[in-house]
Amino acid sequence: MSFKKLLVCVTLVCALLLPQLGAFSQAANSDETEEMIAVRLEHYKKHVYPNGWYWAGGNMDSSTPRPSGGCSNVFNRATECHAFALKLASLLWGSYPTPNLWEYRDGLTSGNWTCYTRSARGVAGLEEIGLRPGDVIRAGYGSYSNGHTAVVWKVEGSKVWFAEAWGSYSCRINWGGFNYYHYTLKDICSRYSQVAIWRYEEKTATETAIEEGSGIFPFGAVDSYLYSGTNPFDKTVDRHALTLKLAEMVWGSAPTAPVSKYRDGLTEGGWTCYTRASQGVAGMTEIGFEPGDVVRVGTSMYLTEGHTSIVWKVEDDKIYFTEAWGESRGVTGVGGFNYYVVTADELFELYPHMAIWRYEAVAPAGETALTARYAGIETDPLPEDISMLLDK
Repeated sequence: MSFKKLLVCVTLVCALLLPQLGAFSQAANSDETEEMIAVRLEHYKKHVYPNGWYWAGGNMDSSTPRPSGGCSNVFNRATECHAFALKLASLLWGSYPTPNLWEYRDGLTSGNWTCYTRSARGVAGLEEIGLRPGDVIRAGYGSYSNGHTAVVWKVEGSKVWFAEAWGSYSCRINWGGFNYYHYTLKDICSRYSQVAIWRYEEKTATETAIEEGSGIFPFGAVDSYLYSGTNPFDKTVDRHALTLKLAEMVWGSAPTAPVSKYRDGLTEGGWTCYTRASQGVAGMTEIGFEPGDVVRVGTSMYLTEGHTSIVWKVEDDKIYFTEAWGESRGVTGVGGFNYYVVTADELFELYPHMAIWRYEAVAPAGETALTARYAGIETDPLPEDISMLLDK
């Protein structure tokens, strides 16, 4: 593995072991094993949320042997089964997926959580993802707003057990089948048309830096300030400039050449440009996509009309990007290229003209470039013009 790739793969890990079971209420480590999560779940099942008890009455950190007569506890503006699942996830991992139910889509992220959906992957694709202890699963009839949520408790072969609360029965706690009856993911998919799995996953320093950077430009923020005039050839300079800004946050620099000047082999401040026009599909496939790459596509070989994104993460054949939508004058977080495209084959099929900019400079001696720049994202004050936008 090259030195540069090694840097990209560096993870921000805090190895903090719990000395006793009583510390389970603290945040979980990012490198927590499935076995430890299973042990934690057993602890909560035995000592905090016993099977058949009730999660209501105003105390989210305990349960009662009989219905309290009160309403469900509230967590993250949710109630009943959904609130219980998110609360339990927060105890296991130290965080939980925060998006609203109607926002759920494949590839959506929330902190270290990633969403996988049946609608995007199909039943077979979702079964390939599978279920693991600590996963949060939401299933709905027609939409996610009408359905049920649970946390995966344990997995033995294809059989799965869950931790859940039943809102229709005074928030009675159940450690068993999903909504009592369902013990396999396939069975759940046969019952519910919408199924989403939220999984806690570690991220590399590059992925974290890109996501943190995109958070500075929240979805829907007006981004007219990005019309800097530095690239008069590009009529979509808003999203193009945002991508270059994120690249600068991650790597400390960004390619500044006008898109009309992009050509294979062009280098600039540690960046190298690779184009489909010169490399062909086979060559671009061999080059591949890596977190932090700047990808530009266009309707002509000059790339002056098109779209720009930065690669956030790569999982098998799936590629996730952070980007802006110029037409809607808003900014998205992470997802497919131009929202829909998520594989290299789809990119090559839809866009015959493409350039990939890759940062290939060697890190400064004695420090990890990515972690140093990520620290800068945390501590550097926002530019005044961005702060004004966020105040609105």
